[in-house]
Formats: sequence, structure tokens, C-alpha cells
Amino acid sequence: MPERNRVIYEIERCAYHVHNACNDCSKYNKGMPLPDCMEELMTDALELLKAQEAIEPIIRSDPKGNSRYLVCGSCEGLINADDNFCRKCGRAVKRDETDSS
Repeated sequence: MPERNRVIYEIERCAYHVHNACNDCSKYNKGMPLPDCMEELMTDALELLKAQEAIEPIIRSDPKGNSRYLVCGSCEGLINADDNFCRKCGRAVKRDETDSS
């Protein structure tokens, strides 16, 4: 996963045409020519945005099938009925009336 602050810093410098912005850009310094470096920055930004999307919880049952519970669809962390975020990975959890156990 790209480092969020670095991606923001590099996109801001590029977007605002900061003098010598390319000199400390991690993409341009890899030897990528323009606009390839900008495309890679946008790919990193897209990956970060997608990581913020709410994840669908998974309904599981205990081994005997007596009770149901929710786990995060990203990391398999346990999600309490009133949680809007996974306590393990921090991802937002999609909720609807069918999620209650």
C-alpha cells in the first residue's frame, strides 16, 4: 500500500506546478518520464481511495451453528453489532438491517 502522506505531497507539488517538484518525486526519480510518473501517482491515489471504501461484513456461525456473528470482509476481525468500523483493521463496515445477529 502506498504511503498516504507521500502520495498527497507528491500530487500537490505536481498539480500546483511547484518549481523542481520532480526532483524529490519518488516516481520521477525512478527514471519514469512524464506523464508516466503522474499516471503512477494517480494509481497510488486510487489504491488509497479504494482502501477507504466500506467493506461488506461476512456472517459466520459458531461451530455448532447456534449463534451468528459478523467478521470483517477484509481482515476477518470480529465486528460487534453496533460497530461501524472494524476494530482490527479500521475499515468502515457496510451496514443494513439484515446485519443484526
